[in-house]
Amino acid sequence: MIPKSPGFQWLYSLTNHEKRIPDKYSSTAFSTDRYIQLLKSLGNPHHNNIPTIQILGTDGKGSTLAFLEEILIQSGKRVCSFISPHLINTEERCRLQGESIPTQELESLLLEVRNKAQILDGITFFEVLNTVFWLWVRKEQPDFVLLETGLGGRLDTTTICQPTLKILTRLDRDHIRLLGKTMNSIAHEKLAALVPDCLVIITPQSKFLRPMITNYLRQHHIPALWVDDLYHPHILQRHSDFWTL
Repeated sequence: MIPKSPGFQWLYSLTNHEKRIPDKYSSTAFSTDRYIQLLKSLGNPHHNNIPTIQILGTDGKGSTLAFLEEILIQSGKRVCSFISPHLINTEERCRLQGESIPTQELESLLLEVRNKAQILDGITFFEVLNTVFWLWVRKEQPDFVLLETGLGGRLDTTTICQPTLKILTRLDRDHIRLLGKTMNSIAHEKLAALVPDCLVIITPQSKFLRPMITNYLRQHHIPALWVDDLYHPHILQRHSDFWTL
């Protein structure tokens, strides 16, 4: 159920590409320009020097974030995570130590964003929630920030960050109508979120895609660690509460 408060009602009045996907994946429908302007109007809360990890790809983004979040928490770190989509409540999208942002705090931040966003045409549901998340991060000052990419990568709002590390999960066919009909075109949309001089950890990929990914990384001077090359785990024991590797 959506709260009746003004901030939530405004949020749910905005264009939501998760429910109504546009015909084209373009910088008109998925403009990062609006989002950058909105962040700037709020003092660029994403410029915070907090180690930030963006997780992108097709399969396993959410589980990768969940595992990493728990590892960091168990090691004594404070972690803010942004996930998408939510399962039941909007508050799930912003997490601190694995717990959702309080409803009243989210409402307050939504109103703060609304005051700045009203001058921007076409601001979307996802852009507003990303902005709210960065304001919350600035307030909480965690040790780490984890970002789960939404659609694609090149034009996704989570790509607008100051990354310490990026993780590329397995690439596969998804959102074919928007990202392209071939694996190469889909992969390029996601690889475009990688940036020079920022290390990317690459999980096991299709053998057909690996040469293309390797070539892209070389051309754009992106350092990478391939999990396949570094680790060869073997499952020794499966248990309902744990696995031994």
